[in-house]
Amino acid sequence: MAEHDAVPMLRNALASIPAVNIQPGKIDLSFFPPRLEVDSVYFAKKRSRNALVELNDLIITVDYGSLFTGRLGVDVSALCYGGKITAHAETGSLFDVSTVSAVVDIKNQPLGKIPFLRMQDPDLKGKGTVHVQYSGSTQDITKGEGRLTLAGSGLRFKNPVPIIKKERFEEMVVTASAALDGSTLTVKDFTVREKTMRGNVKGSMKMNLKNIIDSKVSMKSRLFIPPKDLIVELLDANAVNRLKAGEEITVSINGRLASPTIIMK
Repeated sequence: MAEHDAVPMLRNALASIPAVNIQPGKIDLSFFPPRLEVDSVYFAKKRSRNALVELNDLIITVDYGSLFTGRLGVDVSALCYGGKITAHAETGSLFDVSTVSAVVDIKNQPLGKIPFLRMQDPDLKGKGTVHVQYSGSTQDITKGEGRLTLAGSGLRFKNPVPIIKKERFEEMVVTASAALDGSTLTVKDFTVREKTMRGNVKGSMKMNLKNIIDSKVSMKSRLFIPPKDLIVELLDANAVNRLKAGEEITVSINGRLASPTIIMK
């Protein structure tokens, strides 16, 4: 098939995706060697037309080495508002895409420039780095396993926690690592540090993908927040006294995600 015939077919295929509006810019497609280059790709919600993200300099190539192992592998790279995305994925076999092994890296991503995040907080600042590995079903992540590590620095965003008085968090640093094994997501470490607060969370969640709020959580956190930044009337008196003494408190969260039991000590 000639190149000029394939590009319109690709555009039509992207346009037929139901939930997301994908608008590619200039497309360069070659078959020998297999390579796809797109100068820009714009993603938006199809119904609301709200912008999600835009990628630039998207390049997709075939990993020839994977063919010798009976798999189909592809390499992907793109720029995203100053951050860089790279990925490698391989199918379970050459003609079977029901399983996949994939690695994705996102480096130095400016969070405040991403449209769907900026809609939630126009003053969002900071950068993030993410590493994801996944191996398993392409249809059901509960039939797979994976790992996630992430780091954020210079984070500035609206406070989402009702019992904390601060309007915004400033210069927050976040690091996290988690593992997926079937339907169980294990948070090995989630650490946050800000000018006046610090915290660490570990635990697990048994995911219910049909209704995520019915997922079961078992988490334990150690944290310190100055009492002046808290609505202390809503907290356990002993926990408040420990915070006043400059000590960390322990918070246990167990039960259904929508309405867990929270115990402070």
